[in-house]
Amino acid sequence: MNKKVYENKIYKLTQEILDDVILIDIKKQRRGKIKEQLQSNIKEQIKKNLEAELEYISSDEKIKELIQYNHSENFLINIPQNEKIVLAMGINPGGGSEIIRNLEETKDAILFINDTYLKKEEKNSLRIFNNYYIFTHGYHKANYEIFKKIHARAHWAQDGYLSRDEIYKMVKNSAQYNNINLENLDIKKINETIEHMQKKEKQKHDGPYVMFRGFNLV
Repeated sequence: MNKKVYENKIYKLTQEILDDVILIDIKKQRRGKIKEQLQSNIKEQIKKNLEAELEYISSDEKIKELIQYNHSENFLINIPQNEKIVLAMGINPGGGSEIIRNLEETKDAILFINDTYLKKEEKNSLRIFNNYYIFTHGYHKANYEIFKKIHARAHWAQDGYLSRDEIYKMVKNSAQYNNINLENLDIKKINETIEHMQKKEKQKHDGPYVMFRGFNLV
């Protein structure tokens, strides 16, 4: 069974299992709750976060689009036939919203940043992502610790996981999201930093790659 056929089968199964009516109703209730909170006396940063969340569910049409993301038809990663991997399964309680705002379609690639691999200027070059595609060390640390004894490696360290074209699209989406002029960014430095990070991850660990399968509770 090829990748596309398998993805289509999973897509149909998730549509049968998940009750979109209930999920849509939950989001509508959340929308009402946010509007109530915005009327109260809250801190400015909390207000900004709530306004950003509300933007994704401000209309019934946007809510339906968000819920449909549960049935993504493109989620499989191409893994070399002889590559060793371990699969960590868990629940992602909040994902599936920002991807809708992407200017260009990407593979939804994510980077798990371990700061110990990066110099100060390299860390600064990755600030453009601002949690848009990047998960910090603390987010995934516990999952990697489980496989510490077998020297497991981060999945993004695989050869070919991120092409330079893919990185450029990720930067472009992040720049739009953060209202930053793309021309002010050093794309070459960003590419070099990610490649350096991948190289250091491979040097430090020689075990199987850790793959994550999350289940979005949107």
